[in-house]
Amino acid sequence: MEDSAILRVTTYLEELSNGEDGTFHTGVIAALMELIGATAIYSDGGSHSHASIDLNYSLDSTAKNKEEVKIEARVAGKKEDLNSAVIEIRREYDEELIAMGRLRMVQLKPQ
Repeated sequence: MEDSAILRVTTYLEELSNGEDGTFHTGVIAALMELIGATAIYSDGGSHSHASIDLNYSLDSTAKNKEEVKIEARVAGKKEDLNSAVIEIRREYDEELIAMGRLRMVQLKPQ
């Protein structure tokens, strides 16, 4: 694919993003992956709204309160109205992979 969109975000984890054990909550990870992946897809020429149809991700590590993480989403494919993005979340200081996933979205047609 030529010149696919890449979106990079760096953020610090706050207490609200932690689970009961004090580490990055898996629900927050999923929400961030969908949000950043969708933004990358939309920025790559999406002229209409999209709907998520699939989000698969795996957890490899975790992060704790006040740690800095970086999230990168890359548009991986486009075919007709179907778009996909690959998303990675890494700890900033050692580049350790926390989670990796793929988001698939369909472009909604205007009525």
